[in-house]
Amino acid sequence: MAILSLRLLLVALSLAWAHAGERTRRSDGAPGPEIGERAGLPLPKGELRSMLQRFVDHAYLKGFRHLGDGKDFDHGHALYDAASAAENLVAILYHTQEAAYAHHRKDPGGRYDYLDPDARNWIQWMDPGRPIENASRYRYAEKPADWEDETMGSWSGAVEHRTIHHTMLDPRRFGYLVESPFPFAQFFFTRVDCDLLPAERPADGNDVEIALPTGERVCLLLS
Repeated sequence: MAILSLRLLLVALSLAWAHAGERTRRSDGAPGPEIGERAGLPLPKGELRSMLQRFVDHAYLKGFRHLGDGKDFDHGHALYDAASAAENLVAILYHTQEAAYAHHRKDPGGRYDYLDPDARNWIQWMDPGRPIENASRYRYAEKPADWEDETMGSWSGAVEHRTIHHTMLDPRRFGYLVESPFPFAQFFFTRVDCDLLPAERPADGNDVEIALPTGERVCLLLS
């Protein structure tokens, strides 16, 4: 009986570890960051937290349900000036409802199904006076003849998944008289149990706290 109980305990622990790993896995398949890990970010942590808080206030339950969850919403793409080599950050392109394409088929109406298939891609401008917008208005009207993006897959595949990659954005619709894709930097925000964070949090650490419109607080690790 003692051996059986020990085996059951080991199975339970292994399942818990597996589920924990699944919860903290990023949408690109990489494991979530460690607490205190230094992250190369497009903005200082405080500024990035403010940007993310504004986006959450705008898009919660319109474009995503689960903040920091790799199956729903856990990353953004910092877009830089496409007209010059200057590192001028213009906007953030967010992809939400990351796993909805698959879950709409295998679990319709479930936890990760679409909220709105046309609300998967968002532009948040660095200028706080500009509204957060659906990125579809900045996509090329049709696939450019010379379009290539091996890292992101095919144009038709992206359209089928309702994804607008940074290479699918038309810089001219942003006001740039160029056709080259935006330089970009991807960053992640992975949910972690707030109780796991140290009481004293360094200003240059990788943790931020976001408040959902419901009042719930969500702690995230940046990477």
